[in-house]
Amino acid sequence: MRTPLWLAVLLSVPASAGLLTVTSYDMPNGGFGSPFQANCYFDDAYGGSSTLCPDGGMAPITNAIAAHAYEPLAGSTGELTDGVTTTQHWHENNQPWVGWLDSNQTDPAYCLGVGPDAIDLCPGINGTTPGSGPVEIVFHFGGPKTFLAFRYHGSFNDTTGCAACLQGSVWTPLSVEISDGVTTQTLTNFPSNTVAWTDWLDLAGMTGEMLVMRLHFLSEVNPDAPNHWVFADEVQFSDIPEPRSFALLGAGLLALSVCRIRRL
Repeated sequence: MRTPLWLAVLLSVPASAGLLTVTSYDMPNGGFGSPFQANCYFDDAYGGSSTLCPDGGMAPITNAIAAHAYEPLAGSTGELTDGVTTTQHWHENNQPWVGWLDSNQTDPAYCLGVGPDAIDLCPGINGTTPGSGPVEIVFHFGGPKTFLAFRYHGSFNDTTGCAACLQGSVWTPLSVEISDGVTTQTLTNFPSNTVAWTDWLDLAGMTGEMLVMRLHFLSEVNPDAPNHWVFADEVQFSDIPEPRSFALLGAGLLALSVCRIRRL
């Protein structure tokens, strides 16, 4: 029996169908933690470079390296869109993660190194104004697009989560916003205490050549929140409604077709 045309078309659609290619993104580079622990969370793959964080982020940080913390990056791509995700938290493997601290850490015991090339300060994403705003990333797509879905792969931790994550003040974002300059959609439902993808966020048919992503810190609504980090590993944008639902629809149609063929 011949396969129905609609089924043949559906079966020919690859798993990555609908995913849009990011041609470049602009953002502040990641930061670093204590130079004594040599925790480096830069976007090492940005522009094809893998030399900023020495030894995969685990070697001592010098002033020359520290100068790249939160520097503006523009015109290229890196770890956030390389198609590679990890199942390891930031303390298990620094390499895949880009991380931003929400405030200016000025504790000398934490930030001052030793020797002639010592680190003078461990800067936060918001400079001298803790909690003043989100991390803003602008994604470019090389031409007009229609955007229907978005998801974000991150390290999500709350008060009952990974002990090392909480000790290192790595928290779940307050929210993640996606905007085309006219419409804004907000993601507030995150996985609990794990490294994982979020659910797909409905972008309601946003259009344009670029989208802005804003990672918000808890300190924006709670001034008493301690200094903390947010981490990102990968993002995806789609021009079909929630690819997972699309796949489930396909599976359902396939099952119906099989049942029909058996009856015949």
